[in-house]
Amino acid sequence: MKPKTKTINVMLLDGGLGDHIASTTAVYYITQQYPWINPIVWAPDFIVEYMRNVLPGTEVWGLSEMRGRYDPTKPTKTTKWDGLTSSMKIHLVDYAFLKLCDESPSIEHKNYRQPNLSAVQVPELPEKYVVFTTGYTAEVREWPAESVNEVAIYVLNKGYIPVFLGQTQTHTGVKHVIKGQFKEEIDFDTGVNLIDKTSLLQAMAIMSKARAVLGVDNGLLHAAGCTDVPIIGGFTTVTPEIRMPYRGSVLGRDFYPIIPQSLDCRFCQQKTNFLYGHDYRNCLFKDERALQCTKEMKAEKFISYLEKIL
Repeated sequence: MKPKTKTINVMLLDGGLGDHIASTTAVYYITQQYPWINPIVWAPDFIVEYMRNVLPGTEVWGLSEMRGRYDPTKPTKTTKWDGLTSSMKIHLVDYAFLKLCDESPSIEHKNYRQPNLSAVQVPELPEKYVVFTTGYTAEVREWPAESVNEVAIYVLNKGYIPVFLGQTQTHTGVKHVIKGQFKEEIDFDTGVNLIDKTSLLQAMAIMSKARAVLGVDNGLLHAAGCTDVPIIGGFTTVTPEIRMPYRGSVLGRDFYPIIPQSLDCRFCQQKTNFLYGHDYRNCLFKDERALQCTKEMKAEKFISYLEKIL
């Protein structure tokens, strides 16, 4: 006998683009496995367009739209960081499932949701291109400008055009605004600069047609994981195994990870514990060891994988 239909609030709070793409997978699981549950989803404004695309029939609202719509008397499940559990040491999808479903389903339920991009209009693009995602919100996840420029020249010499994507400001619908940094030393004139010129679905549509997407542990790599494009991504503070996307029921399918090989302090966010008060967006060190992991995101490492892809 099917239980009585019940409406609940699903609050997607804290984290960036990757966190909320992963949470969308868990919300979809709820709609498929528990048809007697009617979830009303509340999410940062920047992810709403994507969620409405991949969760047809589910009510999704941005945080800026809560006034007059949110009913606090309904039961609420939330991804809010509570200081007890976090996504520091487990995959973003696993964290979302634990918080929203209190379970860990088999791998076929963990795939990133792929949007329907057929009707998405994008700017005119070159026939052959590679997407560069160079923005960062934390100093420990910067792709050094000299490496970006060297890889861009390599791509050009291979007959492909670099296309640069990202946002300098991402609005959540509440006071907090996610600010992306883009180094002035990057030569964006080597290709097509679309920074601040696309929506999230447009960025996904552009990446879906690219030969590859490149970057260092940022939200757009997760967005690329919602398509079938090959991805080359660097990791500094966590291992690839807890951040690569699930695609085709495979963790990291067509994902080529780059990691610091020689540092004892690599993956600091994942392998340290009880450092209460430390913000892992910043390096643990303030001396000559500072940010060595980002300096190992070298051009030759990206190029070695591009040789296989291009």
